[in-house]
Amino acid sequence: MRERVVRVVLGGLIPAGVLAAGFGPWLAYRSELPDRVASHWSGFSGPPDDSMTPREFLIVAGLMAVLGVALCAGAAFYRKLPSKAAMVLSFFGGFFGALGAALLATTAVTQRGLEKWQDAALEGWEIPIISISSLAIGGLGAWIARLIPLDQATAEAEQTAEAERRRQQVERLPKPKMPPTGSDPAVGRAWDSTLTVWWPLAISLPGLVAGGVIAQLVHLWIGFVLMGGALAVAALCRIRVSVDGSGLEVRYGLFGWPRTSVPLDRMAEVHAIDVRPQEWCGWGYRGSLKLTKRAAVVLRAGPGLRLDLRDGRVFAVTVDDPHAAAEVLNAEIARRA
Repeated sequence: MRERVVRVVLGGLIPAGVLAAGFGPWLAYRSELPDRVASHWSGFSGPPDDSMTPREFLIVAGLMAVLGVALCAGAAFYRKLPSKAAMVLSFFGGFFGALGAALLATTAVTQRGLEKWQDAALEGWEIPIISISSLAIGGLGAWIARLIPLDQATAEAEQTAEAERRRQQVERLPKPKMPPTGSDPAVGRAWDSTLTVWWPLAISLPGLVAGGVIAQLVHLWIGFVLMGGALAVAALCRIRVSVDGSGLEVRYGLFGWPRTSVPLDRMAEVHAIDVRPQEWCGWGYRGSLKLTKRAAVVLRAGPGLRLDLRDGRVFAVTVDDPHAAAEVLNAEIARRA
């Protein structure tokens, strides 16, 4: 019963709501639109510089909305789809479906009653509201997709693939020449290591400069968003990984904020592995423990720590000397068990 409800919500209710929100206002105000509607603006606050006929705009935006919700429906009702693929399809389907529907609705509402498309004005609220709502619908679709239980064959295939991936990660990492000093009381109680890289700063500095320029010359909130994203990337230049009897904590940036914590009682087993960024979809903070059930802090290729949690989720972080950290955590897990 629960599976049916989840599939109906993802493949039926969300697509129906998205299409109604987009095509409803368009059909209601279609007769009040000018012969051509503005479809492109010169800058974020400039006048419109291109247009389409209402039929052309309906085809472009409407097709985006229809194809987006079709992806959601496919993720909901194709039972042999792996869980990660279903979540990815649901996110992009929800995002593009909501984006197309939002373009239809806002165009119909803001341009009805105009005599010519050159009179259309780009309101300051349109871009942030459309962007945030589209991302929210995509995130909702991905979250619902993760609730769909897999059929037995697909679940077994995913478990086998995950076990093989974990085995290869462990085998690739060279074993230490000397075992960690687990008998040392200090090592048994706590462990920490700091990793510093410079590529996040190289990426974030141009973003800060561009954000400042855009904030001054184009639009204030757009510049602030760019600068905020650049600062978030800069925080990845340094992480400090701490391990003790309570679990693992990752602190980011020079000031140790934000933080990621994994309590010990959530851990099933800990491994020292060889981290390859392509296996975790790139560099930076990748994935989500809540949505994709896999997350990793990848600052470089090489030694790292992999935490297999009791609920099947996986968390990894690149760090030096992961064998000592794994020994501390595994010893504490065994002691509590």
